[in-house]
Amino acid sequence: MTPALIAATSAVFVAIFGATAAYLNSKILQRRNERLRWLSEQLSELYGPLVMIGEANRIAFLEFERRYAPEGQKLFGPSTTDDIRQMWRIWVETVFMPNNRSMLGILQNKGHLLVEDEVPQVLLQFAAHTYGYEALLTRWRENDFKDYLSIVDFPSEFDDYAQSRFRALKSQQLRLLRNDQIVALGSTGKDPAKWGRYHDYGYWSAGFDDVRLGPDT
Repeated sequence: MTPALIAATSAVFVAIFGATAAYLNSKILQRRNERLRWLSEQLSELYGPLVMIGEANRIAFLEFERRYAPEGQKLFGPSTTDDIRQMWRIWVETVFMPNNRSMLGILQNKGHLLVEDEVPQVLLQFAAHTYGYEALLTRWRENDFKDYLSIVDFPSEFDDYAQSRFRALKSQQLRLLRNDQIVALGSTGKDPAKWGRYHDYGYWSAGFDDVRLGPDT
């Protein structure tokens, strides 16, 4: 084989290798960007609003209970006055139910962003709880004040569910963004090992293994 042929062959191999490397790199970046976009949608359109509205509802309810529930007793009992019952109706109609409706609407419109493959029981119970209050509000408008609570209890684990998913997804989002910074440092000639370990852009279970953190790619 002549030197000219060797040089030409080497040039072809280098070109093929460069094109292959560029293609693989673009696919990795595309996959990473798709996952980051998916995470951002989950956080901004589903779990973020659920956490914010749900936490606001929880704080408001605890404050209402602190102010109006008889000390050491449940909110509604033999010693509950008509004034307290009227105040409760006002808060349900102007605070708690508008927030519940907002959260239910988010779940109905953004359910495809859930990390689970099926709708969790806690969310189904929350929906039933909200529908129970809708029926109760209708009765109140007809001056029927016999009952004051939904026939379905608010799921006690709702807030923990929303916040745990939000924290897990946020952690994965930050991890992907940190990887960007490490790659940028490496491209400037600095040693990425001094700034942290470079990880593949794979999915991260974040403490629970039975959830779907992004679309298949």
